[in-house]
Parts: sequence; structure tokens; C-alpha cells
Amino acid sequence: LKSRVLFFYSSIFIETQPHHIMSFSVVPIGAPDDHFNRVMHGWQDTGHRKARMVEAAIDEVQDTHRFKPLWNILAQLDLRFSEESLSEDAFRQSLEPEILKYGAAISLAGAILIPCALIPVLVRESHSTRNPLGFQNWDVRLALFLIWFSTFAMAVSFCLASCLRITKNWFKNWNWELYFMMVITCYVVSLSLANFRHTPLLVGLHPSDVWQHDVRGTEVFIPLAIDCLLTAVAMYVPVRTCILWTLPCCAVGSYLIVLLAFDDAMLNDRHLPAGALGLLAFFSMHGALKNEKRRRENWKALAHVTDTEKVVLEQSHRIADTFALVRGLTNVATSLCDFLLHLSTDLKITQSEKAHSAFFEADIEGVHFADLLEDADADRFQQFIELVSGRHLPLCLPVTVKRASVTSICHLVVADTGVREPRYLMCVRVEREDFRPAALDADPFANVNASISQSLQAQDVSMQDASQSADPPGTGMASATFPLQLGMPQRLEADVGTLGLLPAAAQSCAPAGSWTSSAAMDSDISFSTYPKKGPPPRPSFTPVETRARSLQLLIRQWHIPRNFESCCHFHTASRSTRAVMKYLETLCCDPLWSTIGNAQCRQCKSMTPDGVHECQICANENRLLS
Repeated sequence: LKSRVLFFYSSIFIETQPHHIMSFSVVPIGAPDDHFNRVMHGWQDTGHRKARMVEAAIDEVQDTHRFKPLWNILAQLDLRFSEESLSEDAFRQSLEPEILKYGAAISLAGAILIPCALIPVLVRESHSTRNPLGFQNWDVRLALFLIWFSTFAMAVSFCLASCLRITKNWFKNWNWELYFMMVITCYVVSLSLANFRHTPLLVGLHPSDVWQHDVRGTEVFIPLAIDCLLTAVAMYVPVRTCILWTLPCCAVGSYLIVLLAFDDAMLNDRHLPAGALGLLAFFSMHGALKNEKRRRENWKALAHVTDTEKVVLEQSHRIADTFALVRGLTNVATSLCDFLLHLSTDLKITQSEKAHSAFFEADIEGVHFADLLEDADADRFQQFIELVSGRHLPLCLPVTVKRASVTSICHLVVADTGVREPRYLMCVRVEREDFRPAALDADPFANVNASISQSLQAQDVSMQDASQSADPPGTGMASATFPLQLGMPQRLEADVGTLGLLPAAAQSCAPAGSWTSSAAMDSDISFSTYPKKGPPPRPSFTPVETRARSLQLLIRQWHIPRNFESCCHFHTASRSTRAVMKYLETLCCDPLWSTIGNAQCRQCKSMTPDGVHECQICANENRLLS
């Protein structure tokens, strides 16, 4: 019971005044009654104050719920963006060109109407015999003209500033929305207050005592002019409704104040023009609200399209970079590496070729590349792929590749393309191949051995002696038990020797006279980067004399016009090569340009096409170095 009572009071205190909590008393179970009474006495001292605070909070909540529909309506009228991704300032700046264009047009129209309406009245009142207009003494007519002159000056200034903003790109930091609203609000308030009928009434004079003409038509003109101005602004000028509402409020409010407080012309029918003007202002605001909704939707769609175009452009650049990377890696793999592999997202080999299957000695299409590596290298390869994907840069990793007869130590250069297929490009460069001795002891041709052994046992001994005597010495074929030892028929031996697909590391491990040594002896084709026969010698640089000789032979094929001022036609043709050199320098670069061939003359050091046994410059035979 103690705990429940304390929890009730503490919940009331915490919910009403959470920011006044400074300490919290806890009554343990089994505490003495005097301690419980002291705590309860402290709570009861402030009980009435807490109850009053709870009642005030309840009243505040009820008031909030009472005005909630009004706040909901006002919230719906506020069309400003609340998302952080959509900037309200950016939308306001997008409306600036139309505000300048249509606002300047409306201001210019209003500025033209002011002198058209006031100049005839000014002339007529100046020549009045009853009460001529003078500038020496204060007159209500003079005040009206001054008000409209200031309004005219504001309208003209807005037009000039708008023209300078459009043509000269001046005044970039101005808030043109507020500037236009200030000008147009002053104009509409001047219509309500500074007119031929209401201005004399504001100072206590009758309009017929001030003006010579009949001003009763002003009662019809003023509501129509206000409505025309509100409609034009709501329809053409894209001012946001969060600011535009001040215009109809000022226009209708000022007109109603003058109509209800001073004008007694329509004493019994004042509600009719007031209601009509208010209804017209409501319609104009509703149209402006719909126009703003449409503009905001279009602007949001345009912003989305613009952002999408930026993303697409960025992705296109990435795709172009990816294709460039793919082409570069393909060129690198073609020139520096042994072959190129395509890996999918799950690191499976795709688009494999016959050469790949021949190297791995198995069909590798769809095989996980880590399964082709040693167990220790498989885990390193997985971590290496994560590092490549994280850095988005080509990286290199040395691994050991398992094959049936050879263990290859390779360098892998892997690049993440960023596309779905192929996800990774991997250049493989074989650095060393170690032949497995156990592969020689194994018998991959067991069935062939059995058939050959049966045929050999059935043959006559004399035929075996004849075959042994027919074989030349030193070929390794004199022993009749050769097929039983290696399980390799002669026809297969010749095929393998022709392909030259034996790894280079097998040479040191193959026994003398075996099919491996004979096959690898004559062929220089290997999956190893380093050829067995060694690179050819580098050609020497062609001297200037040889180059001049080749050019001399070349210009004999040109028909050059003679120059009688020159010493001879030979030097005339020689000088013509300068124009040729200048023209060649203007041509586009050719990164793949090379010499005519790989053969070089030992005497003149000129290059000659492959297969030609005579130098084309010095005409020497059998002196070409390939």
C-alpha cells in the first residue's frame, strides 16, 4: 500500500513538473512508519499546487484541441517545402524570372494609368474658377496628387530595376518577391484611400465641395480596379501564397474601413460591395494557391530530373572509366601477362577459352577461382578481393595455382570493374612452374597401358627384336617396356610434341629420353612468361648515313619542279623534304607505329621486312639479323 501511494504521487509530480525534480525519495520495503509519514508529509505540502498545475495543463490541451481545425487549415495553406532535400530558397529563386517579367509589365501598366487618370483632373482643377488648385496653401487635392506621384515613382523604379536585372544582371541579392509586393500593396492601398471620393471624406469634407466633376462613379471604379489588380497578380506573377495573402488583406481591409467608417453613399447596401469584393479576392487567392501547387510540383519534378541527369552523367563517366580500365587491363594482359580471366560477383570464372582450360588442365567455366589455389592462398585471395572492392584500384597478389602435373607460382592483377558482369578482371602472369615428381609415377593412361601390355605379350619375340633394331640409338624408344613405364603411346607423344603445351618447369624433372624431354626440346611455346630459348638480340640504331641513303632512294620517286636558281635538281628535291617533315609533324599521333620489319642488316643497320634475304639499302645478301 505504501509503494502504491508513493507511486501515485510521484507519477503526478513527474508528469506535471519533470524539470523541477531535484531528488527522489525511495522508501524501501520494511522501512519504519515515521520515515513513510515524513515522505508523505513532503508530498502533501505541494499537493494543491500540483493539482492546480494539472488543471491548467488540461485547460491548455482543451484550448489546443478547440483551435486544432483552424491550425490544420492554415497548415494546408502553407505550401513551403519542409524536406531538407528541397530548398525553399532555390524554389523562390526559380520564380524570380517570371516575377521580374510579369511584375514589370503590371507595374508599367499601372504607372501608365496614373498620369492618364490624373493629368486631365489636374488641368481642370488648376483652371477652376470656384476653387483653383494652388501650391501655396495645403489642399486635399494636392495631397492626393502627391500620394499618386509617389506611387508612380515606386512603379517606375520597379520597372527600371527589373530591366537592369534582366539585361545587365544587376541586383542579384535583392529579394524581388518582397520588392514587388511592397510596390503593388502601396498601389492597391492608394486605390482604396487616395481616390476622388474617399480622400475628402477622410479629412471631413464632402467630395462635391472639393472637385468640380461628379465623383459618384468612383464607387464603382475602385472595387473593379482592386479586383483587376488582384486577379492579374494571382494569375501571372508567381508570388508565393505565404506572402501573397497580405495583398488581398490590405486591399479589402482598407476598402472596408473607408466604406464602413466614412462613406454614407450606400448606407443600407454597404454589405453588397464589401461581400462582392471579398468573394472576388477569395477566388483570386484560390487561383494563386492552385497555380503555386502546380509550379511546386513541376519544380520538384524538374529538380528530380536534374538530379537524375547528374546521377546518370556520373554513372556514364564511371562506365566510361570502367571500359577504359577494361581496355587497359586487356592491353596489359595481352602484352605483359599470359592471359586474362573474367570473374563474376561470386568469383566464378566466366567466358573461359580453350587456352585457359589447357593451362589449368580442366574445364574451368563456372569454377570458383579459389578452388584452383592452394588452401592457404584461397583465404588470402578472398581478403584480397575485398581489398580490391574497397579501394577501387587494381592490386597485385602472388599465389600458387594447383594443376594436375605442375604447381605454378603466379602473380594476379585484379581490378573491380564496378559492373555486374564481368565484376572482376584478373590478369595472370606465370612466374615459375614446379613439376610434380609424383605425376611421373602416376599412370593417367591405365586403360591404354593395359591394352598395350596385352598386345605386346601376344606379339612374337622376333617382331620385338626387329622393332628394337629399327629404332635409332638415343631416342629413348629402344626399350619395349617404355609404354608400360609412362603409359604414353607414340601417336600421343607426337601430338603433344607438336602442341608444345608442356610447362617449362617439367624440363628439369623429366628423365632423359622420356616423351616430356623430347617434346619440350624443340618447342618454345609455353605458358610461362619467359621463353626457353631466350630473347633475340636488340637491333642497333640506324645511323644518319643509312637514313640519308634511304631518303635519297625515296625522293627519286618524286617529281619535283625544277628550280633554275638552285645548284642542281638533287638539292632542290632534298630541300623539298622540309615541307614534307612539317606536314608529317601536323599528323595525329600513332602509338602503335613501328618499323617495317624485325630483320636488320648487319652492315648498314637498316630494317628489312621479315622473309626478305637481301637488304634494300645496301643490297647485301645473307647479312640480315632477325
